[in-house]
Amino acid sequence: MDIKMSTFFARISIATRLLIVGLIPVLAVIYFAAMEMIDTFQERRIALQVGAISKAAPAVSAAVDALAKQRGLMVLALTSKSEADRRRALAQRQPVDAAFGALKSKIGALTEETVGRQAFQALQAGIVVESKIAAQRQSEDSGSATASRTLEAYTAMISDLDQVLYRMIEAQNRAQMIR
Repeated sequence: MDIKMSTFFARISIATRLLIVGLIPVLAVIYFAAMEMIDTFQERRIALQVGAISKAAPAVSAAVDALAKQRGLMVLALTSKSEADRRRALAQRQPVDAAFGALKSKIGALTEETVGRQAFQALQAGIVVESKIAAQRQSEDSGSATASRTLEAYTAMISDLDQVLYRMIEAQNRAQMIR
């Protein structure tokens, strides 16, 4: 094999040899420059995704806070059977609705491309909680809700939203590890 290679180089002209020798480093430089450009592009994309996730996180936190207050007030109203407590619990529905309205508007402005697949799926799961709220309210309004079932239902909804936050933070941490 060495004999064939040496006869190959012996047959080609000096200009061709110089071209081959000079072309190898040039191709290597082009390769590494392209890799650096790809890495820079990916870092920028990840930074934009983390920024978009960061803007949605306060809306999820506000929804968790509003639901936690609703849970406490509704359980208090069901256990005390006081009309004043029931009015306070019903009044808390407005902040819950406002928090979920803000959450839906934040999520509506996002796409899988802007936040990444994992965070987008987590945010979409957060919207599902709103349908659970409607079912719980129907139970409360019909008088069939008990304190323990209400506590359990609201705790499950809060847990679902906490899971959304966890998955969003996990996506951010993964993005930072990639950098």
